[in-house]
Amino acid sequence: MYTGTTASWQLYAGTGTFIKTFDHTFKRLDGHYYALDFSRLNKTNGATYDYRIQSQVFPPTRVACVTFSYYMRGLINNEVLSFYIKKENQQVSSLTPLWFARGEQGPFWYNHRTTINSTLNWEVIFGVVSTHTKDGLIAIDDVLVEIGKPCPMQGRCDFEVRIFN
Repeated sequence: MYTGTTASWQLYAGTGTFIKTFDHTFKRLDGHYYALDFSRLNKTNGATYDYRIQSQVFPPTRVACVTFSYYMRGLINNEVLSFYIKKENQQVSSLTPLWFARGEQGPFWYNHRTTINSTLNWEVIFGVVSTHTKDGLIAIDDVLVEIGKPCPMQGRCDFEVRIFN
């Protein structure tokens, strides 16, 4: 899905990073995901870095569901992973995150989804902002764009009417 990177995002398998983790898809150490492994990045002390990775361009659509999994481990400086939609002719500097997660999230993969509509061509962008980050891992996996399909409502389970609805 990803056609270009503007920073140091790399495709990794679980044993290739400072923090050993399985991928979200197959739950195995030999599975793959895109990540920033801060232990491998050349950084200047005190500098703030903004790492971005973007998808291919998608056509205008009335509705699309974008889902992804993310992992944030070994972080100590409130690093931020953000999710953006960039529409045609929009400047990256003017983007506002549609979603973000901050700091250490523990040894777990989490999922997020959001419904998109656009009358213009658009693309998915993930961004990470970090300052003084020496170690840790921020990863994304299982990014899925379903054109023409809204995201389902979040599940609810109150055990009053049905088991799950």
